[in-house]
Amino acid sequence: MKKLTAIVASLALVLVLAACGQAPEPEPEPQSIATIATEAGVFDTLLTILPEDLATALSDDEAGPFTVFAPTDDAFDAIAAVLPTLTEEEVREILELHVIAGAVSSTDAIAAVSARSLGAELLYFIVDGDDLLVDGAARVEDADIEASNGVIHVIDAVLLPKGTIVDVAVAAATSEDDEEFTVLVEAVLEADTAVFDTLADVEAGPFTVFAPTDAAFAALPEGALEGLLENQAALTNVLLYHVTDAGALLASQVIALVAGGPIEVEMLNGDEVTVTLDGASVTVNDATVVVTDILTANGVIHVIDAVLLP
Repeated sequence: MKKLTAIVASLALVLVLAACGQAPEPEPEPQSIATIATEAGVFDTLLTILPEDLATALSDDEAGPFTVFAPTDDAFDAIAAVLPTLTEEEVREILELHVIAGAVSSTDAIAAVSARSLGAELLYFIVDGDDLLVDGAARVEDADIEASNGVIHVIDAVLLPKGTIVDVAVAAATSEDDEEFTVLVEAVLEADTAVFDTLADVEAGPFTVFAPTDAAFAALPEGALEGLLENQAALTNVLLYHVTDAGALLASQVIALVAGGPIEVEMLNGDEVTVTLDGASVTVNDATVVVTDILTANGVIHVIDAVLLP
């Protein structure tokens, strides 16, 4: 009897030890972006208007990875009046703006500052206090939702196409409220067509443009502007001296770069400008940046109060 009791006790001890050392239950496999969005119940509009090929890709566990900035139904409600008027191509353009190839965490986004969407347009990630803003317009409400084929960031507004550098400049020049870039647009049209074609190409860049106002052009010595407009090669050289392909640099990045002292930046014409922090202002050669961070599909525009001359 004592022997049987000892055997039972030993068996019980083995079972206890086995239970203590038992591996934890494996976590469930992550689901696809489309499955997560469907089960969340707050992305019905997004899922309804997704083109078939994009919906298929976001449903495929082995596709991607993708990063999706997913507007909620409430976000789409804000453009409910506009949505039915859009063509299929316009809807696709908007939706591709919300997707990036590759898995980009919120930390990665903050570090990168900008990234190209599936439609090639740049998205900008701006920290505002405790908030992460996409294009300065949509707040990330819930970040880093892991999926089998990427990551989801929930946003509270629908992102809309921004237009290229040329689009934004032309819109400003033809607006009744703002004619700051009338001369600049005229100059771009008179210069070598490569200037227009480059700045109008959503896939080009990303660029940083220091854009002189009409008042800046008016401040040139008498006859200088007319002379430039009559000399295409010289005009092209001057315009390219206002553009760098060093990246789409937001004001915060520029300030960080020059905080330790002036820096030289190569422009598209091959010459360099000197960028300096002068008190609270950033200067480019002798021009002062007066408006910052005009976001476009292929770069950032900073407005300056003088024309840069090579």
